[in-house]
Amino acid sequence: MKKYLLMILAFLFVFVCVVPAAHAVQVKLMWDPNTEPDLAGYRAFYRPLGVETYDYANPVWDGQTVGCTVTVPGNGHFVLRAYNEEGVESGNSNEVLTHIPPNAPAGFTVTLYIEVKVQTP
Repeated sequence: MKKYLLMILAFLFVFVCVVPAAHAVQVKLMWDPNTEPDLAGYRAFYRPLGVETYDYANPVWDGQTVGCTVTVPGNGHFVLRAYNEEGVESGNSNEVLTHIPPNAPAGFTVTLYIEVKVQTP
């Protein structure tokens, strides 16, 4: 009986402490507002680690507030784009990377601040 109990405890230790979380994680993104008078909203884009490009046709969030919470399957990169009333999008904000611990519990949230850097000639 002791042998089986030890095996069960060892299995639980490995499962709880070593196996990565297999659930989605919430990421809260925040940024400063764009001040252009024809601003219509913002779009957030996500790409998982190992994926080279963003899918700009499918933002993970689209709205008018200066923050959002999105659910993603794991670590990855985010960029933000503003768009105007005519639908013209800005370039990408700086890129931010999530770091989600491998044993993150259900309901774990990561908060990231996206700094939009404007380059002047």
